[in-house]
Amino acid sequence: AVDARAEDVEAIYACADTELGTMLLQQYDVDYLYVGEVEYIKYKDDEGNSLLDYEYLRSLGEVVYEDESAYYPTFLVKVK
Repeated sequence: AVDARAEDVEAIYACADTELGTMLLQQYDVDYLYVGEVEYIKYKDDEGNSLLDYEYLRSLGEVVYEDESAYYPTFLVKVK
């Protein structure tokens, strides 16, 4: 069960498929989605490029917090 959930979390952050992301967020009853340094470091391809699509992640709800002074894009999304 833990492996399946980990795959779903990776799909939410790294797939950029709004329909799938929204479905998974609803399935797990997620209210907020945090994006910061840990997510930037964790979700990379084999060449070390980030898999995060920040526009997609922002589109999953309303950005209610953003730290523009952070080195990595850092924000909190209140999920729709």
